[in-house]
Amino acid sequence: MYRTQVYLRESQHLALKREAARRNKSMTELLRDLIDEQLAPFASRAGANLRGITALGSSRGAEASMRHDEIFARGARARR
Repeated sequence: MYRTQVYLRESQHLALKREAARRNKSMTELLRDLIDEQLAPFASRAGANLRGITALGSSRGAEASMRHDEIFARGARARR
């Protein structure tokens, strides 16, 4: 884990404190949970992109090793 410092507005601090107490969690634990919830869609997209890249070699055989830049660029354009 990494330690970091975050400045909150008073209203944010009070809301976080209240919600942490309601959930019987520390404010820090609640912040981590909320951050994970917000970043989950980005992590799943990154994982899908990585799986797409690693699948190139298995589906294209020798062609992928010789024309990998072109195949990768075509795949990236298709995902947009």
